[in-house]
Amino acid sequence: VTDSVACGSLCLQYNCTLFCLQDGGCELYSARVSWHYTGMGATPSTSVCYSSWGSTNDAAHTATITTTNASSPNNTGNTAVNGFYCFDVPHFCYHSIQSSQPWWVAVLTTSRQVTSVRIQTRRQPIGTSRFQDVEVRVGHDTQNLSNNKLLGFYNGLALPGEVVIFRAIPYITGTVVSLQSTVFGYLCVCDVQVLYT
Repeated sequence: VTDSVACGSLCLQYNCTLFCLQDGGCELYSARVSWHYTGMGATPSTSVCYSSWGSTNDAAHTATITTTNASSPNNTGNTAVNGFYCFDVPHFCYHSIQSSQPWWVAVLTTSRQVTSVRIQTRRQPIGTSRFQDVEVRVGHDTQNLSNNKLLGFYNGLALPGEVVIFRAIPYITGTVVSLQSTVFGYLCVCDVQVLYT
């Protein structure tokens, strides 16, 4: 397979989210890759890749991220907006320490009409998703997140690898988007997209 249509067709058959034409061949991947991902090293000049995950109206990747303390230096809040997620959790997910109501906050570069927030939870074989009883809020208050408007609440524990989507009808305007667990425990998010009109 050497053309993008045939390679894309194979990708659909194998439920991949990324395919690349490289050195005359077709390579299929299950990684989540957004358009703003800058890569982790040299990419062969012969590579052309296509992704079904990215969105050009995602405000999260340019936001300033603050969080409850991360479980390690590799699990900081920015890893959830770098545009890449695969199975390797130590480098590709934000993971909080165990604490009361852990949180992750994105302060956007400008006020946006937020239509949805899309979250990739961590996948197996690592264990649970560590995404439990999470509320998402949008507004302008960075000091007291509960003053911001509730976009949605995820009740219970997400399945490993679940993509959780919170939708506004039609939108909520704000510069602050927060995810916060309402229980004692961990918060883990592997990719966060803040989509706007």
